[in-house]
Amino acid sequence: MGDYDFFAKFAADPTDQNYRAIFAVVIAQPSWDPYATDLAEVMQLLKDGQFEAARTRCLEMMPNRVLNPRAHWLLSKAAEGMHDADAAQFEMMLASRCVQGILATGDGSMERPWLVTAVEDEYDLLGLIGRRPHSQASMTTSDGRELDVMHCPEGDAHFDITAIRRALDRQFSS
Repeated sequence: MGDYDFFAKFAADPTDQNYRAIFAVVIAQPSWDPYATDLAEVMQLLKDGQFEAARTRCLEMMPNRVLNPRAHWLLSKAAEGMHDADAAQFEMMLASRCVQGILATGDGSMERPWLVTAVEDEYDLLGLIGRRPHSQASMTTSDGRELDVMHCPEGDAHFDITAIRRALDRQFSS
């Protein structure tokens, strides 16, 4: 099955299994950077009314941003600015599917942490579900998983970053 087939399957059914299949494809990309902050550039292009440039720049970030809800939200806003209602609606659906997929990976507890492809996705997800992180910590569990812990007034939220750390280790050891 090709990468786009995996994504089509995920978009139709954003289950844990389908999310993880795309997750594996994304983190295997040589250009993948879980600490990238490039979506701020797209946001600025949108603020400046440069909708086509924003769309082009965001599409250049794929497949690294394919599971990123904010990337699809920004693509939706670019489409709206270009008066393409169908594309705007489609990208909003994909943004929603990305959120559903992340939520399907766990419940945010230490035992069942959420899985994301980029650190900023942690903040985006928490904002979408109404949590406000006030601090962050990293921890290693007794079974060797590496977690980001986002401390929120509503309770801690945990994200499994084991695969992110391993992929970064491979990139830096090459």
